[in-house]
Amino acid sequence: MINEILIVLGACVLFYSLFLFLSFRKKEKIEFGILSKKITFINNIFHLLILFFFIGYCLIISLVYQSAQSGKLIIILSQVLFWGAIFVIITIVLLMIMLETIVATKLNQIDPLTKLYNKMSGDAKVREILMYQQNPIFLAILDLDNFKKINDIYGHLVGDEILVETAKIVKANLKDKDIGCRFGGDEFILVLVDKKEEEARAILHSIKDRMAAVSNKYPESHMSVSIGASYGIGQGAGGSVTAKGLMQNADKALYHVKKNGKNGVHFYSETKDIYD
Repeated sequence: MINEILIVLGACVLFYSLFLFLSFRKKEKIEFGILSKKITFINNIFHLLILFFFIGYCLIISLVYQSAQSGKLIIILSQVLFWGAIFVIITIVLLMIMLETIVATKLNQIDPLTKLYNKMSGDAKVREILMYQQNPIFLAILDLDNFKKINDIYGHLVGDEILVETAKIVKANLKDKDIGCRFGGDEFILVLVDKKEEEARAILHSIKDRMAAVSNKYPESHMSVSIGASYGIGQGAGGSVTAKGLMQNADKALYHVKKNGKNGVHFYSETKDIYD
Protein backbone atom coordinates (compact mmCIF):
# COMPACT_ATOMS: atom_id res chain seq x y z
CA MET A 1 0.00 0.00 0.00
CA ILE A 2 2.81 2.39 0.89
CA ASN A 3 4.48 1.73 -2.46
CA GLU A 4 1.32 2.50 -4.38
CA ILE A 5 0.99 5.78 -2.45
CA LEU A 6 4.57 6.70 -3.36
CA ILE A 7 3.84 6.02 -7.03
CA VAL A 8 0.74 8.22 -6.91
CA LEU A 9 2.68 10.98 -5.13
CA GLY A 10 5.40 10.74 -7.76
CA ALA A 11 2.81 11.18 -10.50
CA CYS A 12 1.31 14.19 -8.70
CA VAL A 13 4.75 15.78 -8.36
CA LEU A 14 5.44 15.31 -12.07
CA PHE A 15 2.09 16.85 -13.01
CA TYR A 16 2.74 19.75 -10.65
CA SER A 17 6.15 20.29 -12.19
CA LEU A 18 4.50 20.52 -15.62
CA PHE A 19 2.11 23.11 -14.19
CA LEU A 20 5.04 25.14 -12.82
CA PHE A 21 6.74 25.20 -16.20
CA LEU A 22 3.59 26.21 -18.04
CA SER A 23 3.02 29.03 -15.53
CA PHE A 24 6.60 30.23 -15.85
CA ARG A 25 6.38 30.05 -19.65
CA LYS A 26 3.34 32.34 -19.56
CA LYS A 27 5.12 34.73 -17.22
CA GLU A 28 8.15 34.68 -19.49
CA LYS A 29 6.13 35.80 -22.51
CA ILE A 30 4.54 38.65 -20.58
CA GLU A 31 7.45 40.02 -18.54
CA PHE A 32 10.74 38.72 -19.90
CA GLY A 33 10.67 39.59 -23.58
CA ILE A 34 14.26 40.83 -23.50
CA LEU A 35 15.65 37.38 -22.78
CA SER A 36 12.83 35.35 -24.28
CA LYS A 37 15.04 33.39 -26.70
CA LYS A 38 17.57 32.38 -24.05
CA ILE A 39 14.90 31.54 -21.49
CA THR A 40 12.89 29.57 -24.04
CA PHE A 41 15.97 27.55 -24.98
CA ILE A 42 16.66 26.62 -21.35
CA ASN A 43 12.99 25.93 -20.73
CA ASN A 44 12.84 23.58 -23.70
CA ILE A 45 15.69 21.52 -22.32
CA PHE A 46 13.91 21.07 -19.03
CA HIS A 47 10.59 20.43 -20.77
CA LEU A 48 12.32 17.51 -22.48
CA LEU A 49 13.64 16.35 -19.11
CA ILE A 50 10.14 16.37 -17.64
CA LEU A 51 8.71 14.66 -20.72
CA PHE A 52 11.39 11.98 -20.43
CA PHE A 53 10.47 11.30 -16.81
CA PHE A 54 6.76 11.36 -17.58
CA ILE A 55 6.99 8.93 -20.52
CA GLY A 56 9.31 6.72 -18.53
CA TYR A 57 6.87 6.81 -15.64
CA CYS A 58 3.96 5.71 -17.86
CA LEU A 59 5.98 2.92 -19.47
CA ILE A 60 7.18 1.58 -16.14
CA ILE A 61 3.67 1.67 -14.65
CA SER A 62 2.44 -0.25 -17.67
CA LEU A 63 5.26 -2.75 -17.21
CA VAL A 64 4.38 -3.17 -13.53
CA TYR A 65 0.79 -4.07 -14.27
CA GLN A 66 1.75 -6.43 -17.09
CA SER A 67 4.41 -8.17 -15.07
CA ALA A 68 3.88 -10.88 -12.57
CA GLN A 69 3.00 -9.62 -9.13
CA SER A 70 6.29 -9.01 -7.50
CA GLY A 71 6.45 -7.04 -4.28
CA LYS A 72 10.16 -6.42 -4.76
CA LEU A 73 9.66 -4.95 -8.23
CA ILE A 74 6.96 -2.60 -7.01
CA ILE A 75 9.12 -1.46 -4.10
CA ILE A 76 12.04 -0.63 -6.40
CA LEU A 77 9.85 1.15 -8.93
CA SER A 78 7.97 3.16 -6.31
CA GLN A 79 11.19 4.36 -4.72
CA VAL A 80 12.83 5.25 -8.05
CA LEU A 81 9.78 7.06 -9.37
CA PHE A 82 9.06 8.97 -6.19
CA TRP A 83 12.61 10.22 -5.63
CA GLY A 84 13.04 10.83 -9.35
CA ALA A 85 9.95 13.06 -9.30
CA ILE A 86 11.25 14.90 -6.24
CA PHE A 87 14.54 15.48 -8.07
CA VAL A 88 12.69 16.90 -11.07
CA ILE A 89 10.66 19.41 -9.08
CA ILE A 90 13.69 20.55 -7.05
CA THR A 91 15.56 21.06 -10.32
CA ILE A 92 12.65 23.07 -11.72
CA VAL A 93 12.42 25.32 -8.68
CA LEU A 94 16.18 25.97 -8.74
CA LEU A 95 15.98 26.69 -12.48
CA MET A 96 13.17 29.20 -11.97
CA ILE A 97 15.14 30.98 -9.24
CA MET A 98 18.21 31.06 -11.46
CA LEU A 99 16.32 32.39 -14.47
CA GLU A 100 14.57 35.10 -12.48
CA THR A 101 17.93 36.16 -11.05
CA ILE A 102 19.42 36.31 -14.55
CA VAL A 103 16.45 38.28 -15.83
CA ALA A 104 16.56 40.72 -12.90
CA THR A 105 20.27 41.29 -13.51
CA LYS A 106 19.69 41.76 -17.24
CA LEU A 107 16.82 44.16 -16.70
CA ASN A 108 19.10 46.31 -14.55
CA GLN A 109 21.39 46.63 -17.58
CA ILE A 110 18.68 47.59 -20.06
CA ASP A 111 17.06 50.95 -20.70
CA PRO A 112 13.31 50.22 -20.29
CA LEU A 113 12.20 52.59 -23.06
CA THR A 114 14.58 51.77 -25.91
CA LYS A 115 15.60 48.22 -24.84
CA LEU A 116 19.24 49.14 -25.48
CA TYR A 117 21.95 48.92 -22.81
CA ASN A 118 21.80 51.73 -20.25
CA LYS A 119 24.70 54.07 -19.42
CA MET A 120 26.21 51.94 -16.65
CA SER A 121 26.18 48.66 -18.59
CA GLY A 122 27.21 50.39 -21.83
CA ASP A 123 30.27 51.86 -20.15
CA ALA A 124 31.15 48.43 -18.73
CA LYS A 125 30.80 46.85 -22.19
CA VAL A 126 33.17 49.41 -23.71
CA ARG A 127 35.78 48.69 -21.04
CA GLU A 128 35.36 44.96 -21.58
CA ILE A 129 35.82 45.27 -25.34
CA LEU A 130 38.95 47.41 -24.93
CA MET A 131 40.35 44.82 -22.55
CA TYR A 132 40.15 41.96 -25.07
CA GLN A 133 39.94 43.66 -28.48
CA GLN A 134 43.26 44.39 -30.17
CA ASN A 135 41.82 45.58 -33.48
CA PRO A 136 40.62 49.19 -33.67
CA ILE A 137 37.07 49.90 -32.57
CA PHE A 138 34.90 52.91 -33.30
CA LEU A 139 32.83 54.59 -30.61
CA ALA A 140 30.15 56.93 -31.94
CA ILE A 141 28.03 59.35 -29.94
CA LEU A 142 24.66 59.94 -31.58
CA ASP A 143 22.95 63.08 -30.28
CA LEU A 144 19.45 64.00 -31.47
CA ASP A 145 19.23 67.56 -32.78
CA ASN A 146 16.83 70.01 -31.12
CA PHE A 147 15.26 67.25 -29.04
CA LYS A 148 14.28 69.63 -26.24
CA LYS A 149 12.24 71.70 -28.70
CA ILE A 150 10.44 68.56 -29.88
CA ASN A 151 9.54 67.72 -26.28
CA ASP A 152 8.39 71.28 -25.62
CA ILE A 153 6.29 71.57 -28.78
CA TYR A 154 4.87 68.07 -29.22
CA GLY A 155 5.13 66.65 -25.70
CA HIS A 156 7.17 63.94 -24.02
CA LEU A 157 5.10 61.08 -25.46
CA VAL A 158 6.16 62.15 -28.94
CA GLY A 159 9.72 62.49 -27.66
CA ASP A 160 9.59 58.93 -26.33
CA GLU A 161 8.36 57.65 -29.69
CA ILE A 162 11.31 59.34 -31.38
CA LEU A 163 13.74 57.73 -28.92
CA VAL A 164 12.19 54.31 -29.57
CA GLU A 165 12.36 54.83 -33.34
CA THR A 166 16.00 55.91 -33.06
CA ALA A 167 16.82 52.77 -31.06
CA LYS A 168 15.18 50.60 -33.73
CA ILE A 169 17.27 52.21 -36.46
CA VAL A 170 20.44 51.80 -34.41
CA LYS A 171 19.75 48.12 -33.67
CA ALA A 172 18.92 47.42 -37.32
CA ASN A 173 22.40 48.60 -38.35
CA LEU A 174 24.47 46.87 -35.66
CA LYS A 175 26.25 43.57 -36.29
CA ASP A 176 26.82 40.64 -33.90
CA LYS A 177 29.69 42.12 -31.87
CA ASP A 178 28.52 45.73 -32.02
CA ILE A 179 26.90 47.44 -29.06
CA GLY A 180 24.21 50.08 -28.82
CA CYS A 181 23.28 51.89 -25.64
CA ARG A 182 21.20 54.84 -24.55
CA PHE A 183 23.71 56.97 -22.72
CA GLY A 184 21.17 59.39 -21.35
CA GLY A 185 18.35 61.67 -22.50
CA ASP A 186 18.67 62.02 -26.28
CA GLU A 187 22.20 60.62 -26.49
CA PHE A 188 23.12 57.17 -27.78
CA ILE A 189 26.45 55.30 -27.91
CA LEU A 190 27.37 52.91 -30.72
CA VAL A 191 30.43 50.68 -30.49
CA LEU A 192 31.50 49.17 -33.82
CA VAL A 193 33.84 46.18 -33.48
CA ASP A 194 36.04 44.50 -36.11
CA LYS A 195 35.28 47.13 -38.73
CA LYS A 196 37.45 49.01 -41.17
CA GLU A 197 37.01 52.76 -41.32
CA GLU A 198 35.04 52.50 -44.56
CA GLU A 199 32.64 50.01 -42.98
CA ALA A 200 32.15 52.16 -39.89
CA ARG A 201 31.56 55.20 -42.05
CA ALA A 202 29.01 53.32 -44.18
CA ILE A 203 27.10 52.12 -41.10
CA LEU A 204 26.91 55.60 -39.59
CA HIS A 205 25.82 57.21 -42.85
CA SER A 206 23.18 54.49 -43.24
CA ILE A 207 21.83 55.34 -39.79
CA LYS A 208 21.94 59.05 -40.64
CA ASP A 209 20.02 58.52 -43.91
CA ARG A 210 17.37 56.39 -42.23
CA MET A 211 16.97 58.95 -39.45
CA ALA A 212 16.47 61.70 -42.01
CA ALA A 213 13.85 59.65 -43.83
CA VAL A 214 11.77 58.95 -40.74
CA SER A 215 8.89 61.14 -39.66
CA ASN A 216 6.28 60.43 -37.03
CA LYS A 217 2.82 61.58 -38.06
CA TYR A 218 0.16 62.66 -35.57
CA PRO A 219 -3.30 62.92 -37.19
CA GLU A 220 -4.78 64.79 -34.26
CA SER A 221 -2.40 67.72 -34.83
CA HIS A 222 -1.93 67.29 -38.60
CA MET A 223 1.83 67.60 -38.06
CA SER A 224 4.92 65.49 -38.61
CA VAL A 225 8.22 65.40 -36.77
CA SER A 226 11.46 64.70 -38.64
CA ILE A 227 14.36 63.14 -36.80
CA GLY A 228 17.85 64.60 -37.23
CA ALA A 229 21.02 63.76 -35.33
CA SER A 230 24.71 64.61 -35.00
CA TYR A 231 27.43 61.96 -34.85
CA GLY A 232 30.87 62.19 -33.27
CA ILE A 233 33.22 59.21 -33.61
CA GLY A 234 36.35 58.24 -31.72
CA GLN A 235 38.70 55.43 -32.69
CA GLY A 236 41.02 53.27 -30.59
CA ALA A 237 42.13 49.78 -29.62
CA GLY A 238 42.92 47.92 -26.45
CA GLY A 239 46.20 49.07 -24.95
CA SER A 240 46.27 52.33 -26.89
CA VAL A 241 43.26 54.14 -25.47
CA THR A 242 41.00 54.00 -22.42
CA ALA A 243 37.22 54.02 -22.44
CA LYS A 244 37.33 57.55 -21.04
CA GLY A 245 39.76 58.68 -23.74
CA LEU A 246 37.63 57.13 -26.46
CA MET A 247 34.55 58.93 -25.14
CA GLN A 248 36.41 62.23 -24.95
CA ASN A 249 37.53 61.93 -28.57
CA ALA A 250 34.03 61.09 -29.73
CA ASP A 251 32.70 64.01 -27.71
CA LYS A 252 35.18 66.39 -29.36
CA ALA A 253 34.07 65.15 -32.78
CA LEU A 254 30.42 65.63 -31.77
CA TYR A 255 31.16 69.19 -30.66
CA HIS A 256 32.65 69.83 -34.11
CA VAL A 257 29.40 68.68 -35.77
CA LYS A 258 27.22 70.75 -33.43
CA LYS A 259 29.39 73.79 -34.04
CA ASN A 260 29.14 73.42 -37.81
CA GLY A 261 25.40 73.20 -38.35
CA LYS A 262 24.48 69.82 -36.75
CA ASN A 263 23.09 66.75 -38.55
CA GLY A 264 26.51 65.53 -39.68
CA VAL A 265 29.08 62.78 -39.16
CA HIS A 266 32.59 63.59 -37.94
CA PHE A 267 35.50 61.25 -37.16
CA TYR A 268 37.90 62.59 -34.55
CA SER A 269 41.49 63.12 -35.63
CA GLU A 270 44.37 64.70 -33.77
CA THR A 271 46.02 65.81 -37.01
CA LYS A 272 43.04 66.99 -39.07
CA ASP A 273 40.60 69.71 -38.15
CA ILE A 274 37.88 68.26 -40.43
CA TYR A 275 38.03 64.53 -40.95
CA ASP A 276 34.71 63.81 -42.63
